[in-house]
Amino acid sequence: MNIEYKNLFDWCSRINQEIFQHKPVVLLATSPGAGGAAKVLATAVSSVENFNGDLKASLSIPSFKQNFDSDNNCLINHVLNEKLQVAMHSLL
Repeated sequence: MNIEYKNLFDWCSRINQEIFQHKPVVLLATSPGAGGAAKVLATAVSSVENFNGDLKASLSIPSFKQNFDSDNNCLINHVLNEKLQVAMHSLL
């Protein structure tokens, strides 16, 4: 488990364990490598219910620098962008 993710939720849950308050949630993760922070995302996905989140979608974005245009703030990988659009549409 990623220590930063665990630390964030350890601190947040001290105040109120129902962090997400039954709201719809889309979880995203990325990393500079090919793994796309998939392990951290899997941890988040498996724990979101414990924090009363209504998980709608999740998406891992691998190789951030190759797939994201920082100047225009958008994904340049069309397949990943389509998956992101579907994930975000699930919130509607």
